[in-house]
Amino acid sequence: MGEHDALSFCPHIGIASGLVTVGYVGTPLKYSCSVFGTPVTYANRCTSVKPEIKDMVSSSIVFPADEWQNRNFEQVIPCQKIKLSDGKIQEMPQSWQLLEPRTVELRNIGDFQIREIVNSIVSFPMQTMEERAKEALKQLGENGLYRPSKTNKL
Repeated sequence: MGEHDALSFCPHIGIASGLVTVGYVGTPLKYSCSVFGTPVTYANRCTSVKPEIKDMVSSSIVFPADEWQNRNFEQVIPCQKIKLSDGKIQEMPQSWQLLEPRTVELRNIGDFQIREIVNSIVSFPMQTMEERAKEALKQLGENGLYRPSKTNKL
């Protein structure tokens, strides 16, 4: 979601794990499902945490610091590899970064130690889709790649 964010959604995702209760209400034809428990509360509160480096972050994943344990960042989020036209594989620079643990104030929980994985791909969250389209056409025109067709007017 954070790497292919065509609509500039800029997701801020909260993750937590642990025991939860799943509840279903309704009939077999139409029902509703919900999940309850401390991990749900932690994940929900983590979504409200905004990155400290606001200028260069398009998306973030926030989770309780003790969830990370001894994981290896490169194994959790490997670099993207693309196949070039000549058949060679090129490794793209990593756009995600694991930040150091920090303590934040979470509503109804208090001080809480979190970790964040942030994406530094810059998007245009302040532009509308129309503005983004105009910007793209302008860049194509500047590079000689946009040649509008002439239409007959009645």
